[in-house]
Amino acid sequence: MGIKWLLRWRVPKGNQASPADDETIVKVLEDFGVKQMKEKKFEVKCNLLKQAQAPDVASGNRPATAGMKDMWLVQHTDANETCYLLNRPDHLVLEADNGMLRIVETKMDYKVKSIIRLEGKRYMKGDFIIRVAAATQTVMGIGGQQIFLGHVLDVEYVPCASLGLGQALMQEFVNLLSCYIPQAPAPGGTSGQTQPAGRFEIVRPSFEKYPGLPETFGPRHEAVLYAELAVILISAQHQQ
Repeated sequence: MGIKWLLRWRVPKGNQASPADDETIVKVLEDFGVKQMKEKKFEVKCNLLKQAQAPDVASGNRPATAGMKDMWLVQHTDANETCYLLNRPDHLVLEADNGMLRIVETKMDYKVKSIIRLEGKRYMKGDFIIRVAAATQTVMGIGGQQIFLGHVLDVEYVPCASLGLGQALMQEFVNLLSCYIPQAPAPGGTSGQTQPAGRFEIVRPSFEKYPGLPETFGPRHEAVLYAELAVILISAQHQQ
C-alpha cells in the first residue's frame, strides 16, 4: 500500500452537494488524463458504534460498561477478512478479524447506530490510483433512511508509503488536479460572473497522536483516515 490522501469535494458556498456532482468530478479527472480501471467497484464502511444502554450509576448496575466511549469500525472491500476498530478520543486503532463487529455487539454491549458508506469506481494516472466515491449515511432505527453526504476522492501514490517523503508528491498532485476544475456561474452574480465549480479539501488526521503508528503508511493509517472523514461528513451534515 502506498501513501493515501482523502479529498472531500466541496461545492461553493450557497450550493448544495448532490449526486450529480459526480459528473463534474469525473470530467475533472478525464481532462487531467485519468483513465478508469476495469476492476470491480470499491466500498468502505465506517460503522459508528455506541453503547447500547447507558449504565445506571444510581443503582450500580453494569459497572463494567461505565465510561465506555463511542467507537468506529472500518471495513474495506480490499481487505475482506480484516476490519479496524478505533477509539478516536483515546487515539487507539486495532486491527482485527472481520468477526469483531459481532463480538463487540454481543460481548461489549455496543450497537451500530450509523453507517457511513463510500462506494465508487477506480481510476489510474501513472503511479496514482484514484477512487471516486459517493458518501451516504444510514441511520439505524429510522427505516434504513440514506442521507447523501457528498463525494470523496481516495488518492494513492503506489510507489511511496513514507508519510514524510510522500507529502510533497501528494500536494503537487492535488494542485495539478485542481487546475482542471471548471468554472461555473456565480450565484447572485452579474451576468458572466463565474467561480470554480468546487474545490478539493484535504482530510488531515493527526496520525502522530496514535501510539504505535509507524512513519510508513499502512492499513491502520487508512482506517484512521476514513474514521476522520466520517466524523467530518456527519458534522457537516448537522450544520446544514
